[in-house]
Amino acid sequence: MTDQREKIIGFIKNNGPVLPVQLSKYLNTNILFASAMLSELVSIKHIKMTHSSIGGSPLYYLPDQEAQVDARLSTALSGREREIYNIIKEKKVLREKDLAPWQRIAVKQLPDFASSLNVKYNGDTDVFWKHNLVNDEEAKNAISYILNETLNKEHIVEELVSRTKENIPKINEPLAPAEKLFSPAKMEEISSLGQRTLAETEKPEKINLEKAEKQKIRKTRKSDTSFYENAVKFLKNNNINILKEETVRKNREINFVVNIGSPFGNLKYLVKAKSKPSITEADISMAYSEGQLNKVPVIMLVDGNIGKRAMLFAESKMQGQLTLKKI
Repeated sequence: MTDQREKIIGFIKNNGPVLPVQLSKYLNTNILFASAMLSELVSIKHIKMTHSSIGGSPLYYLPDQEAQVDARLSTALSGREREIYNIIKEKKVLREKDLAPWQRIAVKQLPDFASSLNVKYNGDTDVFWKHNLVNDEEAKNAISYILNETLNKEHIVEELVSRTKENIPKINEPLAPAEKLFSPAKMEEISSLGQRTLAETEKPEKINLEKAEKQKIRKTRKSDTSFYENAVKFLKNNNINILKEETVRKNREINFVVNIGSPFGNLKYLVKAKSKPSITEADISMAYSEGQLNKVPVIMLVDGNIGKRAMLFAESKMQGQLTLKKI
């Protein structure tokens, strides 16, 4: 077995990150046995394994092959994960509070490409994300630059506020009489204009009130049938116990951690409720990755169209770890 281990490590060293199917051909054995040997090498920390997969299988690699992993594994990314990968690869370091909500979620789905850093600054803790190929010294310089830029902007704002305050008239300073600012003819024109404007505004307020009331009713009706309420109702009607919920986008995307009863006891799921006209493969991939990150299967509740292509993608690629359900 020792010879086999050395043989596998030599193969990975010469060929770069490998899939179990590649190793099985090299050893002339089946994929199950090849996977078992790779898993054993991971457990004793001789090699590493990726979180993401290619065709349903992770990559196995040596500790100095991160750049090869990045190049090969990134080709399997799509949708928003691909977008945030391109951003962090270009900028090297990102500040989490500066990211859009979808970017904050997407970057957390890339443990093979990005890692988080907690930085204490001015008594607060900021979260930064760095590309995994960026060394600590580069990351430190990039973070310092971002924080200094923020500090400079704050000083500029303070200076602008200070200058604005200097230009505000003193409260006790007497204002010039209107007669000294305008000629008698101009004063007469302003007076007549004010009278006309007053006459035009002295109309019954009933119309405006009725309009406001109708808008309020429409708003209430819309709220009564919100996507969030429909999602909660669906879960309760199916005897699904909600443990935790998180609003990603108000009335558009909500995450629920739930318990579903079964003959084997309660099963924990991530329910991704998403309101969108049409569900894409990228939406499914992101939901699946989020479930993998939390080590739970996923149920996607959607109110939009589920095309045949999206349904086929979920059934063939998600290995039973994601279920699509329309509400």
